[in-house]
Amino acid sequence: MRKFIVMGLMAAGVAVMAGSLKIDVDSHDIAVRPAIPVVNAPAVLAVRVSGAISGMPLTVTAEVDGRKIGEVQLAAGKNEALFDYKPESTGWKKVSVTAKCGKESAVAEKVFPVTARKLHFPWFGSHDNEGKLELCKYPTMVLAKNAGDIAYWKHRGVMTGKWRGAKFNEKQGIAEAMKYYRRGTEGFDAIMIDEIGSYDDFKLRESTEYKGLKEFCAVNEDLFVALWVCGVPTTSTLNLAKGLYRKKGVDLLMLENYVNYLIPDLKSFRPDDTMRFRIDLARRQDVLHSSVITVGIHGNAKIFTMTNDELEEQVRTIKRLAPEMPGMGIYATGKKMTNRPLIFFADELCAKYFISPVLTLYPKAIRIIDTPVAGKKVKIIGRVSNAGGMDSGAVTVNFYCGNPAYGGKLIGSSKINSVPAFRMESYPLPAAVEIDWTPEKRGSTEIFMEIIPEKMSDTLLDHQQILPVMVR
Repeated sequence: MRKFIVMGLMAAGVAVMAGSLKIDVDSHDIAVRPAIPVVNAPAVLAVRVSGAISGMPLTVTAEVDGRKIGEVQLAAGKNEALFDYKPESTGWKKVSVTAKCGKESAVAEKVFPVTARKLHFPWFGSHDNEGKLELCKYPTMVLAKNAGDIAYWKHRGVMTGKWRGAKFNEKQGIAEAMKYYRRGTEGFDAIMIDEIGSYDDFKLRESTEYKGLKEFCAVNEDLFVALWVCGVPTTSTLNLAKGLYRKKGVDLLMLENYVNYLIPDLKSFRPDDTMRFRIDLARRQDVLHSSVITVGIHGNAKIFTMTNDELEEQVRTIKRLAPEMPGMGIYATGKKMTNRPLIFFADELCAKYFISPVLTLYPKAIRIIDTPVAGKKVKIIGRVSNAGGMDSGAVTVNFYCGNPAYGGKLIGSSKINSVPAFRMESYPLPAAVEIDWTPEKRGSTEIFMEIIPEKMSDTLLDHQQILPVMVR
């Protein structure tokens, strides 16, 4: 809970106005495009100002973390200033803007994230005019219904998706399916296809929706293609996605893992296994970087109540099993959504587990060089991972001989100034520490490694790993 309070404060905007000039942060008068910029990649800051004096020019100045990035003078009648911005580091950035018109002025501030790689948080939902999804901070792609929706989300740097079904009369043929996927997409950034899946891989591979989508992706040049995948993904479905050796295909597979259906409908005792299976199949086909798990927060409400802790544990499982996945999808929001608070909780989980630094110890984080012998010095190597979207703050690493909760002896400590987040142009690089250990006696023991982040805003996933050791 403390983490979410911190996040809420960080994301809050401050606006002050004098006279009639106004910059309304709550109405997204300060927007970042894309909504979640990537370090070293071009971005745009958009600032809207209302209440300018008629016939007088308007000057807008912008700073990020105290560094001026530009000044724009708008002609009379214009109210939006655009600033090119190329972030040089990851983290939560504060943009400060000042607008002046004649003797009047207005200032405003907003905090936004910059991440190490592109993240995806697609929502099955839309701008429903009830102040729901539009109050979320971190969507990157949403369904849009009309021109007003498109304008609203594009201003915020969010991709607008055109809903497309995937059920065809087989007599229509592939050409008609391709036309359908394209139809009515003018002004949209993406198509969000609902949905493809089958227990029978051969039947799916021979279907019109599958063949039509595959051919559409082969010629599509401009639309981002996102596909909801229901049930257990088949090899054919996974092979629709772009990958290391496949440059044409679906941009993002949204693998559905709706616990609110799996538990009551399939009587599942172990819903985590269904998520593991979906992730393992995507990993086997080398498409983890083009896939996200979509969690369900809507549906079956009369017989299954999703709680905050159940939802958060699902997200923690994603980060444990598939840190490569670039985000997560959320189903759903709309007028039929019964548990409204889950919408905003899911939105904050995107920040906590994908945008913020996520410090953790994966299996085999501890290594010992050489065979431990009583009275002889050996070297212990520990590897700390960051599965989040930003470089972390400092981390203290402790090593113990035996469980520290039951009197284990401290071998030594080390400090890491920062653990880097993963970047697509590189590869996952855990931060390594080394420490010397001289075992005191022969026999079986265990080495415990634990990490303690300095910054409360850095998410901690799993803080401890254990290595069984036989001392000779």
